[in-house]
Amino acid sequence: TESDPTSRMTIPPAGKGRQTYLTVPELNRLLKAFDDPEAAAVAKIAFYTGLRWISELLPRQPSDVKVNRGQVWLSAGATKNGTPRMVPVHPAIRAELKRIPFTRHWRDYYAAFEKARNRAGLKHVRMHDLRHSLASAIISRGGTLSDVQGALHHTSAASARRYAHLYPDRLRAIMLKVGVK
Repeated sequence: TESDPTSRMTIPPAGKGRQTYLTVPELNRLLKAFDDPEAAAVAKIAFYTGLRWISELLPRQPSDVKVNRGQVWLSAGATKNGTPRMVPVHPAIRAELKRIPFTRHWRDYYAAFEKARNRAGLKHVRMHDLRHSLASAIISRGGTLSDVQGALHHTSAASARRYAHLYPDRLRAIMLKVGVK
C-alpha cells in the first residue's frame, strides 16, 4: 500500500491496576540506599526471581538452593496457585542466597525497604513492584508474554497479558516484519 496501515493502530489502555516498574538502574539505586544488607538481599532476590517476597521468598531454607549440572536453582515450594516452583538463579543474586534463611519478621524487611525507597527517591514503589519489574525487564530484553507467564508462574496467559502494553514500539516492529522476506 502507499501508506503504512499500522500508523493508525492504537494500543488499548492497560487495566486500572498499579503499573510501577523499576529499571535495573533504579533497582541498583534502591539497593544502594539500604543500610540493612539482609533487607537489601531480600529486595534483590525478589527482583531477580519474581518471587512473592512474603509467601515464597522469606520461608526459603538453605536446602531450597539446588545445583544441577552447574546451574543454580531456587525451589520456591508450593506457590499461590498451589503448584511447586523452581526458579533459575541469576548470577547477580548468587551471593545473596548465602543469607538464607531469612529469620526476621516480614515487617522488619518492609520497614528497611520503605527507608531505602525514600532515600532513593522512589517513594511510590512497593515491594511487590519488584515482581512486576521482572516482567517488564523480561519484555524489554525481547522476552514474550509466555516467558513472563513462566517466570512469574502464572497459571493463565491472561495474567501475563497485563504487561503487553509495555513495549508497543516492539510490537509494531515485529508486526511490520510479518510477510517480509
